[in-house]
Amino acid sequence: MGNRKSNKRETMTNYDMSKPWTKPRQSESHRLRERTAMQSAYSFQSYGIEPATSSIAFSPIYPAAFVNFTTQSVSPEKLRNKISELRDDEDGAYYGIVATVTKPGATTMPATVHAQRLLSFVLHADKIDEATRLQMAALLNAMQARDLVSVEISLAGRSIGYIESAVFRLLNPKLPVGSHTLTHVSLCMSFASKKGLRTYLTSMSASYLVSLELQTNVDVKPIVLEALSSGHMLPRLQYLCLRKIKGLTPRELLDALRLRHDNGRTNPLHAEIDKDIDDDICKDTRGLPIKLEKACIRMKFH
Repeated sequence: MGNRKSNKRETMTNYDMSKPWTKPRQSESHRLRERTAMQSAYSFQSYGIEPATSSIAFSPIYPAAFVNFTTQSVSPEKLRNKISELRDDEDGAYYGIVATVTKPGATTMPATVHAQRLLSFVLHADKIDEATRLQMAALLNAMQARDLVSVEISLAGRSIGYIESAVFRLLNPKLPVGSHTLTHVSLCMSFASKKGLRTYLTSMSASYLVSLELQTNVDVKPIVLEALSSGHMLPRLQYLCLRKIKGLTPRELLDALRLRHDNGRTNPLHAEIDKDIDDDICKDTRGLPIKLEKACIRMKFH
């Protein structure tokens, strides 16, 4: 409570996925052995095994264990090629990608990049030029990744509207009701398009979020508070972390969460904000299924 920091989270991973998963054709251990053996063929710089579930509270629940591939200093074109290589595997294994985009590649991108069985996608971009930004937006717009469970996107510096639109298109695909799988989203960007953020947070896709992290240095406070206290109010949310939200105070966040609770969203919620929390505010959470703490741990999906 308050300013007390802790590196432990209570276990709370029992939440429902909206999409039934198909059992793998091969045993999990066999699939992982094959995936690890083929790592060198894909020229990824590193890889690691991700379990289907984790002991860390609020972590994603995946349909199966998978291999997470990491590639640094890649162009959008090379990233698209790597996705295609993994997609075309005959074994049909799930996979994840951690990529840092730093440079441009080819000037054209296919209209559609099929990324089936991609469960986890982490994308970082730092000080990229205009050509790279355009190609990265084209890749995100082209990606069809309907099996995603977790997405983490970090765009350093001032965001461009067309890139953010591509990000939100990836997060909010047109899917039939009940077929959404994306439950964990972490976004670090300047949100040049506040309308895009508002549209996403009030979308059907966002209603399936279990964990949401937002970090920005611009004023999106009204959008965040509105999403928490009106509309569907992120009904499945169990973990919320807000960093550097301009002007947002712990009291304002608690008031929005209390209104959310009063409007019927009574599931337990762990909320973190990067501000000192007065004891009086902590006392006001008593009797509510809301834990409000100062943000001290950054969730890692990879």
